[in-house]
Amino acid sequence: MAILVGPGKRHFDRYRKILADLNDAEVDVLTEIRDPQVAGPLLARIRARRQQTIVEIAPQLGLDVERELSSNNVFYLPAARTRLH
Repeated sequence: MAILVGPGKRHFDRYRKILADLNDAEVDVLTEIRDPQVAGPLLARIRARRQQTIVEIAPQLGLDVERELSSNNVFYLPAARTRLH
C-alpha cells in the first residue's frame, strides 16, 4: 500500500529559494547594468522565469497561483480568462 504524502517544508523552502534567487538576479541586473539595451532582455527573461516557476510549482504546493503572482509582482492573466472585446 502506497502512502501519499503532500509537499513538505523543504519543498516550500526550495520554492521560496528559487524565487529569492530570481529576485536577487533582477536586482543585480538593475544595479549593475546601466545600458537598457542590455538590461531589458535580461530582465524579461528573469521575469518570464519567475512567472513560469510560479505557474508550474505553486499548484503542486497547494498555493493559489494568482495570489502568488500578485505577491511576487508578476502580472499574468491565464489565457482562459483573457477576452478580446
